[in-house]
Amino acid sequence: MNKEFFISIIKFFLRPFVVFYFWIIRWLIHNKFKYELKNDDFGKPSLISYPFIFFYKLTLKIYDLFVFEFNNYALSKYKNLSKDHYSERGPGYGGLRNLNIEQKKKYYINSKSRLEYFYNNNKYLLNFKNGESFLDIACGYGRDIKFLANRFDKSKIDGFDINASALDIIKSGNQNPNVNVNQKSFTDFNFLIELKSKSYDWVLISHALSVVFEHNFDETLNLRRKLINEFTRISNKGLLILEHAPKENFKVRLEQNTRCNIFCDYSDLFSSMSGGELYMMKSSESFAYFWKKVIY
Repeated sequence: MNKEFFISIIKFFLRPFVVFYFWIIRWLIHNKFKYELKNDDFGKPSLISYPFIFFYKLTLKIYDLFVFEFNNYALSKYKNLSKDHYSERGPGYGGLRNLNIEQKKKYYINSKSRLEYFYNNNKYLLNFKNGESFLDIACGYGRDIKFLANRFDKSKIDGFDINASALDIIKSGNQNPNVNVNQKSFTDFNFLIELKSKSYDWVLISHALSVVFEHNFDETLNLRRKLINEFTRISNKGLLILEHAPKENFKVRLEQNTRCNIFCDYSDLFSSMSGGELYMMKSSESFAYFWKKVIY
């Protein structure tokens, strides 16, 4: 029995349940709408729908509370688990530890930049110039540093990451003397404070903010807001954040024993900032939040 035939059998048996569910949920949502509208001209919900409406609303409320509590509990646990994931012995970069020099060089050369797409397709906004300075925060094994080093060979390009094995990939493969990487954590505010204001023209962080957490939802958002404020302070011209596509509601997704991701709309974290404009772009892999400082 092939896969397509098996799926067709499942679809056949699911069909009557789908039809039944469609008509029931359509009727329920329409009556719920009339109940909440409270407009006699539009009509009142049927009497028989009232217990179903209340049960439906109660179920949604309980579900929302469950999700909220689950998210907070997950954040409290992954606050430390995520650090373990990207540590020297963690699984995040575990495959890099035992590579020899040639393998490290090849790994660096074959790495694919997430930044490259956005630069090639949004040059009016991302008007980077050769000779300007770049800071790649949580640079990993250098997929974006490689692109910057090749495209802007006269630029100062610095990066830092918590994982020494990932940084060794850059050190082994990079040929640009203007590239410098160090082992640091971007959640170390003592380190960030040491970086002077406007010390880099452009600051980049790619798919890293979504894996740092605090004990609950509010504390996590506050942490990210503080980090973004620091990143924009360090930048002279702008900050580019690459992340997953935004979600309307805050969502925690468990991915591994030591890794989870948060999906949310980062644009809210820029709402209180001044002196710049926020642009948003997307690729098939990432969503970009670009804070470009306005020079008057």
